[in-house]
Amino acid sequence: MQRVEVWVAPLDGPPAANAGLSPAEWARAKRYRFPDDARRFTAARSWLRRVLGAELGVAPADVAFADGPGKPRLRDEAGVRFNLSYTEDVALIAVADREVGVDVEHLGRGLRILDAASVACTPEEIATLHQLPPDPRAEEFLRLWTAKEAVLKATGQGLTVPPDRVRVGARRAGAATPVVILGDASPPRWWVRELRPAPGYVGAVAAEGGDWDIHLRIVTAADL
Repeated sequence: MQRVEVWVAPLDGPPAANAGLSPAEWARAKRYRFPDDARRFTAARSWLRRVLGAELGVAPADVAFADGPGKPRLRDEAGVRFNLSYTEDVALIAVADREVGVDVEHLGRGLRILDAASVACTPEEIATLHQLPPDPRAEEFLRLWTAKEAVLKATGQGLTVPPDRVRVGARRAGAATPVVILGDASPPRWWVRELRPAPGYVGAVAAEGGDWDIHLRIVTAADL
């Protein structure tokens, strides 16, 4: 079985952890209205460069990303696919030999965004959610949401495919679940796995095929 490497990285590190960013990345950071948002962006991009640099055997500043819209890619992919997600003070970076998507959410957001379930979930998922009390309902919705987001990021289609057309099925932590795109009769191409990267967070990884497992790597600023 192949591995999808998932790096769990902190976003509250010292400024030195933010070395290696390009002028375009620094310019983007300056456009954030709130300092904490800029800090999280620069830290997440720094970790992404450091992880990919270690994977490719180059300095973080020498990691070259492809220009243009669409899913982020390396300019010279060398068989490496990646995806980044971050929220609050945790970033997830997935690296694989196949198309991959990752998403993470803080459990504290569940009740605040629960209203989105009506447009993000299938009728069957909504019915299941309504059977739960408010707090478990909010957590279950985040489990569904991160799985759907990971799938849509893996496909590169984003929200051009409505999330209520993405059925991620009954999931249990660590198990790979086939993804069904409603209206698409072809065999499942994408599989998703749930993960709990840190206390208070829920995440998911999606990738092509079901013959892969997650290798979780908890890192600190001293590890790379």
